[in-house]
Amino acid sequence: MIMEWKTFFKPDLIKILITILFLGISFLYQYIPKYTDAASVYQGFPIFSYIENYGIFHGFPFIYFGEGQILISGLIVDLIFWYLVSCGVVAIYHKIRKT
Repeated sequence: MIMEWKTFFKPDLIKILITILFLGISFLYQYIPKYTDAASVYQGFPIFSYIENYGIFHGFPFIYFGEGQILISGLIVDLIFWYLVSCGVVAIYHKIRKT
């Protein structure tokens, strides 16, 4: 039996917990470009939601440490993506459980 869209997307506690778990795990992913002018670290998967810029190092007295910034659009896209994945995981679990 095919699950209806309304029940597929309906939020419940397990879907929210799985989404938060996936979002937390994906935030551990870091991408550090090898060839850049500034040392930057991008965090998040599939869309980067946090960027930490360390600046350009010019020697001891002129070391510049930048600040990180949260990309709200990336965070929203990540949240939607991981919620859809968690809906799929719960749907597959219910399908396997019924058989």
